Amino acid sequence: MWAANDVVAFVAAYGAILSTITFIKQVRDTQRRVRVTLSSGFVSGMPRLNPKKLYFILEAANVGHVPVTVSSHGIVLPGGLEASTIAAFSDSAFPCPLSPGTSCKVFVEIRPILQRLQAEGYRDRVKLVPYYRDQTSKTFKGKPLQISVSEWLANPHV
Repeated sequence: MWAANDVVAFVAAYGAILSTITFIKQVRDTQRRVRVTLSSGFVSGMPRLNPKKLYFILEAANVGHVPVTVSSHGIVLPGGLEASTIAAFSDSAFPCPLSPGTSCKVFVEIRPILQRLQAEGYRDRVKLVPYYRDQTSKTFKGKPLQISVSEWLANPHV
């Protein structure tokens, strides 16, 4: 049978675990959380973009409970270089306020980035890391997209 001391110790440990979980959840709920993704695809419905051309698509989605305003975006290339996405097209104006559950997308021409990589000596597989920054300079990075520079440059839709 359980001794009285064992029951008290078990209840105390259980309470400590529950309070720790509650604390972690409360801290997480007050943090800015933005999920950043990088993909490629054709874009339709935007008059300034060629629907027969492939674009990199950077997306920032507010997956937290706190509003976030993203002010800049970009792609980190191998060696720490950054690809300028200033001339990119977007479905939102920047700085872009993101309330919880909302997102914004940026469409970037692929060929200039690939040509820069090729000029830097990259021919094979490279990893491109998307990022967005908020107005407090906090950087949110996404998972890398791995591409082959030479294969992508050979694609007529790029």
